[in-house]
Amino acid sequence: MKKPSAAAITAAYATLRRDAELVRLANVMDVALDELAFLADADEGALRDLRYAVSDHMFERESQRLHTAAKLAGLLPAAVAAKLAEHALGPLLSARTVPLVSAELIAGIGERLPAGFIADAAVHLDLRRAGPLVNSVSKKKMAEAGAELARRGEYVVLAAFVGYLDDEVLIELLSIFDAETMLQAAFLIEQPERVDALLASLDDQKVTEFQYAARKHELWEESFVVLLDLGDEQRDRFIKSLAAMPADHHATLRELLASNATIWAAAAPLMGLLDAETRAAIEPK
Repeated sequence: MKKPSAAAITAAYATLRRDAELVRLANVMDVALDELAFLADADEGALRDLRYAVSDHMFERESQRLHTAAKLAGLLPAAVAAKLAEHALGPLLSARTVPLVSAELIAGIGERLPAGFIADAAVHLDLRRAGPLVNSVSKKKMAEAGAELARRGEYVVLAAFVGYLDDEVLIELLSIFDAETMLQAAFLIEQPERVDALLASLDDQKVTEFQYAARKHELWEESFVVLLDLGDEQRDRFIKSLAAMPADHHATLRELLASNATIWAAAAPLMGLLDAETRAAIEPK
C-alpha cells in the first residue's frame, strides 16, 4: 500500500485535532456530536473560536444574576454558602459563579460540597475564567470528583482540567483512572505538551494497557493522537509496548490502517520507528 505523502500526514493530523475540537464544542453546547456534522469542514481554530464565543455568551447572559450570587456568597460563612450553592443555585449557576469569588471561599465551599455535586458543576465550568481557582479545592476532594467524572464518562471535562490542576493532583488521578479513561481524555487535552509528562509518570504496564484499550474500545484514533504529542523517550516506550503486543493485535491494526486513510496517514511516521518485524506485521500491504 502506498505510503501517505507529507501533505496527507499533515492533513490527517489536522483532521484528528479538528475531531477533538468538535467533541469539545458539542460538550459546551450540550448537543450530540452528530448535530454538528455540518461543521465537519471547519478548521480547528474556527471551531475553538466558536466554542469560546458560546461560553462567553452563556456567561454574559447570566452576568447580573451571577454577580448577585457571588456578592451574597462572599457575605456568608463557607458552610452556608455551600448550602446555597447546592440547594439554591444548583451546579450550573454555581459553576458560572466560581470565577467571581475568592480562592479562600472556593476552598471553604469545596470542602463542604459532595464530590458528586462538584462533578456536576465541573461539567459547566469555564476554565478560561475559573482555571486559576481549581487548585483551591483539596487534592482529596478533587480526586473524588475526578473519579466520579471518569465513572460518568465525562472525558471532555477531565481533559479540560489537565491544563490547570497541579501535577501532584493529576498524578493521583492517573493512579485511579483506567487506560480507557486516560486515552479518551488524552485525545481531548488542549495542552498537548502535558501529555508527555503525564505518560512519564506511568509505569510500563499502564502504557501496555493503552494498547489493549485502543483495540478493545476502538480507540485507535485517540491512541495515535497521544503518540503525536510525545517526546522521544515516551514515544519509544509507546512503540516498544506496541511491538510487544500479540500477532492478532498487530493484524487488527493493519486491517484498520488499510481501511482508514486518515489513521493510516497519522500512523505512517510511526512505521519508520518500529523494528522490521513489527513494521511488517502492521504496515498495510
